[in-house]
Amino acid sequence: MRMQRAPHDRNHFAAALLTLCVLPLLAAWAAAPAIDCEAAELGWSYPPAGPLRVHVVQGYSYYTRNYRVDEVLARAGVNLVTESTQEDRGVSQWGGTSAVDAGWLRGCADPAGFAMDHHLVIVCSVRASSFGENQKVLVDFVKHGGSVLLLCDSYAFGDRTGKSAFAEMAPLEFPAEGPWTLETESASEGVALKPGPDCDAKQLPGAVPDNPPRVYSFYKVKAKPDAKVLLAAGEDAPLLITGEFGKGRVAVFTASCRGYAKEGQIPYWEWSGWPCFMAATLQQLAAGTGDAPHGLKDNGRRALAEAMNEAHDLLDGADEQGRHRFEALLDAAIRRCHDKPTAEFLLGLVAAYPLDLPGELAAAIGQTLSPYLDDASAETARTLVDSGRAGKTILGLIVLGAAGGDDARATLDEFLETGTPRAESGSAASLATADPPSVEAVMQAEQDAAAIRRAAVLGLGSLGDPDALPALKEAAEAYAAQGRYQADTQAAAIEPAHRDYQNAVLAALLAGDAESAGPVVDFLVENVSVISRTPTEEGERQSAVAWQQQLYRRLAAAPDGVVAALAKRIAAEQSSNVTATALAALGGRELSPELAKLLSESSIKTVAELGKRQIEQ
Repeated sequence: MRMQRAPHDRNHFAAALLTLCVLPLLAAWAAAPAIDCEAAELGWSYPPAGPLRVHVVQGYSYYTRNYRVDEVLARAGVNLVTESTQEDRGVSQWGGTSAVDAGWLRGCADPAGFAMDHHLVIVCSVRASSFGENQKVLVDFVKHGGSVLLLCDSYAFGDRTGKSAFAEMAPLEFPAEGPWTLETESASEGVALKPGPDCDAKQLPGAVPDNPPRVYSFYKVKAKPDAKVLLAAGEDAPLLITGEFGKGRVAVFTASCRGYAKEGQIPYWEWSGWPCFMAATLQQLAAGTGDAPHGLKDNGRRALAEAMNEAHDLLDGADEQGRHRFEALLDAAIRRCHDKPTAEFLLGLVAAYPLDLPGELAAAIGQTLSPYLDDASAETARTLVDSGRAGKTILGLIVLGAAGGDDARATLDEFLETGTPRAESGSAASLATADPPSVEAVMQAEQDAAAIRRAAVLGLGSLGDPDALPALKEAAEAYAAQGRYQADTQAAAIEPAHRDYQNAVLAALLAGDAESAGPVVDFLVENVSVISRTPTEEGERQSAVAWQQQLYRRLAAAPDGVVAALAKRIAAEQSSNVTATALAALGGRELSPELAKLLSESSIKTVAELGKRQIEQ
């Protein structure tokens, strides 16, 4: 076993730097007038320009399928997609009662923070009442810089009881006194879908002039004077209308997927150019997000500094209520971190915090901040690693993988081997002789050791050093016996052993091991089925979904050297459960002509669109 090393002198320098630079800054903010330390005080922040992040609010499942939303996402270069369903909203799909707290993102402690981790939200045939009180969250999301595409429901903007909050942001005009429901126009023979007056294209892509795509049912609306009509039914009925609202953008599509095509006709939802046209619309909508804020402003930073001081007073010590409040606000803050200055501030804040953090929160902070950090954060990472605190060690290891440095791999190897915070090395406890509190402490130490090893594995993967592969493969093999899904059984949950195995195999892929592409795709596809079987009680499914999203985010950072292996494995997959994996691995990437052709021949339409996007550019 490797000898324990003394902290480096430069780590002492980093600690001094934190004392000299960060603490006075925190003191200045804390001295400012007190403000309400709720998540809302942290403000609004959006992802920077790049591959799109999209959240899909699903209505009836056949609408999502018929609108071909997944194919549109593939064409638009989306690489991260989340979704919510009727079940997630607690809304009855076929009538009857709904949950008391029914609504979009119900049960989410920070709905706005969840929303603003996306460039765009797509609402797929969902009535406004299904959003509950969080209608306003979506409106504010757009008002401050986000974008939304509403694939309309007749009750999208209100019902008999009155106007919904969505009517405020819609690029549509409504009568002063209602009605707020949309009136349906039916055309059994179908009416031609045509470019609207504000569409740049004179002809729809892929459409035959004498046999255009047809619409059989749509809602009658009137566009606002400053709105743009991109698609129309017949000569003048607006179908796709876009407009600005606050700092964001809104698009409304008013055609339904109802109707029966006559022989030889092409329903618009089967039109070959539909994914391409709507993908361009998504890209135009999301372009505005690049001008929106990407991190915390001064008032948000002051709120965090105030909460940190309440959590620990230099004279009175720790305050449990204040501690929980600070941790909750810190969790909300990382959802608003989309730039380097915010990431560096939050990392410095935690390094200066006198107390430790829960391991799960520390891991979440590390994974969220790392994409925005570089070698300038290596010293702070080492300070955290040398803290002797389990949570801070976890955070430091994850950040060290992103920051790198001469001794980064050796440090990560050390903690993968020991699983023990440095200041605690050499201590020992015996379950046979310990009294109950000591037994509890030893059990906690075992949990901490497992979490520290996970963080070391994650850091080694982020480091991207091929020399780390032997250690990562050894870890994956050690976890495989209990962590790999068995072909003859159906797992009912993603257990800790599964997570350890998946973490190690994905880390090997990120370190450049193309052979890990197959196992990574295998468990990501199977995870989708396992999540559908996971009980919803006590947050089990929510935890599983969050884990899957972490894996997708890490997969999106896969190096170019493993893309070919990923593409070949994804192209061979026969399950539609591969959709989100394909988007994370390949969405927005430049692919070789050979890989694009291979993907375009996939039986999974979303995967095929990833190839066609490249071929038809």
